[in-house]
Amino acid sequence: MTLLTTLSNSPPDFWTGCFSKVMPTVAYSVTYTNGVDYDIDPEGVSPGLLAEDCLAYLVNSRHSGMGRTSGGANQDPYEHGVWLTGDVVNTITVNRLGISSAVDCRVTIGIVAVVDPNSDSRFWVRQRGPLTFGNSDFTKSAAVSGVEDATRVWVCITGQQTSNTSRPQSHQGYFTADYSGGNVELARGQTGLGAVGSYSVVEWGSDWRPVQRLAFTSGDIGSDSGSHDTWSFASPTVTNVAPITNLGGSVLIDISRAFPDCQYRINHTSSQGNNDLGEVIELTGVDELTSRTNTTTDSGFKNHVVWISEWDGHPDATPPIAEHISHFREGGVDGTPEGTEEGVTTTTITEVVSESNTSILGSTVSSDGTGAGSPRGRVDFCLASSTTVDETRSETSRSERRAYTVFQWPVGAMVFANRRAEISSAGSAAALLGVARSERSEVASAGSAAASLGVAGSERSELRQAGSAGSAIHSL
Repeated sequence: MTLLTTLSNSPPDFWTGCFSKVMPTVAYSVTYTNGVDYDIDPEGVSPGLLAEDCLAYLVNSRHSGMGRTSGGANQDPYEHGVWLTGDVVNTITVNRLGISSAVDCRVTIGIVAVVDPNSDSRFWVRQRGPLTFGNSDFTKSAAVSGVEDATRVWVCITGQQTSNTSRPQSHQGYFTADYSGGNVELARGQTGLGAVGSYSVVEWGSDWRPVQRLAFTSGDIGSDSGSHDTWSFASPTVTNVAPITNLGGSVLIDISRAFPDCQYRINHTSSQGNNDLGEVIELTGVDELTSRTNTTTDSGFKNHVVWISEWDGHPDATPPIAEHISHFREGGVDGTPEGTEEGVTTTTITEVVSESNTSILGSTVSSDGTGAGSPRGRVDFCLASSTTVDETRSETSRSERRAYTVFQWPVGAMVFANRRAEISSAGSAAALLGVARSERSEVASAGSAAASLGVAGSERSELRQAGSAGSAIHSL
């Protein structure tokens, strides 16, 4: 299913899109083209977008491919693990190390494009690329240039895969990321065969607080008294809660303006079951992370890195809205709402203002079962409408806990193109809080402060009313 959205009114600071494609059974790579398979500028308002203005990532609970579109389990890791290359402005290429005559692979790609290059809420993709691991490599790194403020860097893993054909060894292609001393590093917890991880080094603008990178094991996060809901498994889910401050972080201002990006690796040489290969991590309070898992086995070997990005921009701007979703899905193909494989669950969310300004971020899934029926636990997420998210999985026999963030991007204190002529005679330099920086030279010698602020305010009101006007285009 493909979903790209457009907004009939003038754009905010960002455009977002989500599209889902199926890699053919014999394809090691497939290239998708801007303007054909996706569109980073559907309204044609930002023809000069650069590669640094665009982020693409896999909207998948394992930062990878979902797996085959029929037939369910027993897919090898190298068939459904994928990674991304390409500059996004022109193309995005999805790559994998192994193919089979029977295994296609669904991939769901999220895109965020910066429309207003002068916005303080923007980001820059300073570097993107794959890192290739030899059979014995635990870590690989690369130098990064162009970063201006290292405290606002987030390393987004945009894909990961191992060349291993053994399903219990999927974790040889699970990575966590770090940025330090001008270098990006990916780390895995188990060697044996080669692997590839792709990444984007993202630097936020000044409207964002310094990024928090929390590194901890499943054993570090502690336990609670069961005040949170649990799964309906025969062996109950373990729900653990830890203060962010206990994990080396600081208290957030407002979780409705923040999203987590959760990365996971297993530092263990043994085979891993479905219940080991994923763990739900949720942002549940300004000083609280919640973990949900179906097993406590080897918790000290299960390593997490959670990046938390939180917006704290000017009060005259429209802040982001983050809705943190968490729910349980019962397993079993027959008799479930998902029907036959591949299974699609449609989840209702709070209505978003604009589909073309909303992303799914920070998805995690934990599955039950000690077997290795890969790709259990790999779920794709895509905004289907202003009130629903489609959650798609290849193999539906196991029960799962799922969590993700529906993130509506901030709308900076900007003035849209269709009102700029009016503003040019309206404001003084003191009133520029509501005007895009690109317009400030026009306004600097004009009217009164009150007039300039009034225009910006009316534009924001129009934007808030316009969200449902976005049109969604769906195709198989």
